[in-house]
Amino acid sequence: MFTWESDNQDYSESGKKNDTVKLNPFTLSFPSELEKLFLAHYYKDSIGKINAAMLVGAIFYSSFFFLDYILVPEYIFHFIAVRFGVTWLIVVLALTVVNKAKFANISQPMIALTAITVASTIIYYIIIAQPKLNNSYYVGIIIVYFWSYSFLKLRFLWASISGVITLLLYDLAIFTIINLDFETVLISNAFLIATNFVGMIISYTLEYYARKDFFQNMLLKKSLDANINLNMKIYEGDQAMGLVQEKLMLQSKALESAANSIVILNKDGNIIWSNNAFSNLTGFSSEEVIGKNPRLLNSGKHDKIFYKNIWSTILNGRVWSGE
Repeated sequence: MFTWESDNQDYSESGKKNDTVKLNPFTLSFPSELEKLFLAHYYKDSIGKINAAMLVGAIFYSSFFFLDYILVPEYIFHFIAVRFGVTWLIVVLALTVVNKAKFANISQPMIALTAITVASTIIYYIIIAQPKLNNSYYVGIIIVYFWSYSFLKLRFLWASISGVITLLLYDLAIFTIINLDFETVLISNAFLIATNFVGMIISYTLEYYARKDFFQNMLLKKSLDANINLNMKIYEGDQAMGLVQEKLMLQSKALESAANSIVILNKDGNIIWSNNAFSNLTGFSSEEVIGKNPRLLNSGKHDKIFYKNIWSTILNGRVWSGE
């Protein structure tokens, strides 16, 4: 199994990256849920390219009727009927199925079947016109391979199935119906097998990187969504902080303008804030009393019980007022 990891540094408590996925090296498939997402993405992303490739391929295939006219003029009407009738019928049927979203699950098998059918018509040409086309028309199957493995957006599995079935059909025909000499059998099979093998490598590589891009883009979207959520939380936190600061400023102004003398002490009993009324009453500025103990205000007019009551009130979380 191939294992892909994200490029970010998002690690779990075990020390492993959270964003990893296993890919089957033979079928190039993700785990079940991710595979469904990829197939839906691949269908939407490739549908336009499939339409173009099938139409261009059908036109290109049909244009070879001039070779039929030159090489086997006695079969020209028969060949034209197949090239422009059967071939276009299967192409139109395939395009109809592929372009309906409800048939998305069978779009790949349908495209593979189309490729097999087109290749089969070439085998049919060789059969009915033998021995004239025995040594040449098998090249048409190579062109079908080229189209199937590269332009038709067939995934590796279906492209390979299509290629192998076509090769088996050709070999079945040449060993049972077509009378080919050993040299042509050897050469044609060598080229078809080699083309199949190279096509599989191309198809495998294209799908591998298509899946890798999909996975990386999915992680990127996940990261962007996480960043958006984080930014929203930061924004909401800033808004809440602004409201708190505004409230504190209002409270500070209220305390500052209060007629009563107010001081705020820390847990050690030292002054950390005083209002203007306190300064007016005592003659001490805020700067002079900050960090000092209220004992500096001892006038000698009050006994110890008075101060004990003050501290008892403050330490119990209540507000003390008096002179």
